[in-house]
Amino acid sequence: MILVERIRNFLSETNDISKAVDAAVVSCINDGILTEFLSIHRSEVLDVCITEFDEKTFIEGIKEASSSDK
Repeated sequence: MILVERIRNFLSETNDISKAVDAAVVSCINDGILTEFLSIHRSEVLDVCITEFDEKTFIEGIKEASSSDK
């Protein structure tokens, strides 16, 4: 969730999904968050996040999941 939050923050600054994802990954690595995983799988994470990251779909999924938990 931290990575997604950072992607959103960088996206609001750059408005470029590729730059935002890369900056978020670097930021997490530098802060010791998922360091080993992100270092090993960085290119895969970038590809997945860039091609699959759709904030509206993500938010709708969270809303649906929380509705079904009630």
